[in-house]
Amino acid sequence: MNYARHVFDTIPEPTVFAWNVMMKGYFRMNSPKAGVLMYVEMLMKGFKPDRYTFPLLLKGFTRHVALEFGTELHAHVLKLGFESNVFVQNALIHMYCLCGKIDMARQIFDMNTNRDDVVTWNVMISGYNRMKKYDEARKLFGEMEKKRVLPSLVTLVSVLSCCSKLKDIEIGIRIFDMNSNRDDVVTWNVMISGYNRMKKYDEARKLFGEMEKKRVLPSLVTLVSVLSCCSKLKDIETGIRVHNSFKKSGANPNLILENNLRGKYDNG
Repeated sequence: MNYARHVFDTIPEPTVFAWNVMMKGYFRMNSPKAGVLMYVEMLMKGFKPDRYTFPLLLKGFTRHVALEFGTELHAHVLKLGFESNVFVQNALIHMYCLCGKIDMARQIFDMNTNRDDVVTWNVMISGYNRMKKYDEARKLFGEMEKKRVLPSLVTLVSVLSCCSKLKDIEIGIRIFDMNSNRDDVVTWNVMISGYNRMKKYDEARKLFGEMEKKRVLPSLVTLVSVLSCCSKLKDIETGIRVHNSFKKSGANPNLILENNLRGKYDNG
């Protein structure tokens, strides 16, 4: 970034695009305060932010930076007339959820007249999950269905996660069945973990069997979940098969997992 800043400083009249690129660079280097200072410098030199500036700023914040600068940046959004831009609105919702101001996030969400954008719903549902307001996340998904907004994979994973926490297996199954993209391991993992949380270990094992038939490559999360349910069911055979198939895929379970496996099945 030092060299990038050096090159930037040689530009006599940098465009807003160039300022945005520099800010984004600082966020990518995990230097959010430097990104904010770049924004302040841009204002001091008479440049006005555009519709891309605020989303990259707000989405690049850490919780600490959001608490320190978030409200002031929101004021800038209002002053410069970007409050109706859907990308800026989504970024503001994300920022307020990040710093725990969920009511403020919901207020911005409710002000959004364009409810056809699935990203807006995803950001708010994820925010409720982050704040452990799982029932609110589930209710919001219900509103989304009434509005006939087509859910994305991100939506399904978020709602499956909250259903798992609420032990609402019926809605969880319905949402899982809505997913036409069964190649994504994350949805399988959330559903298997949900069955484990509900102590429906046989259902978790059966679902993993379906996953194998679909030839979805398991992840380490899958392995941990399925080994856990096999341990509860005292199903040594499936546990060993899962472990071996995972190793054959080229992945290497870590030492803790190896010890976990030995402990579970040696003690039978």
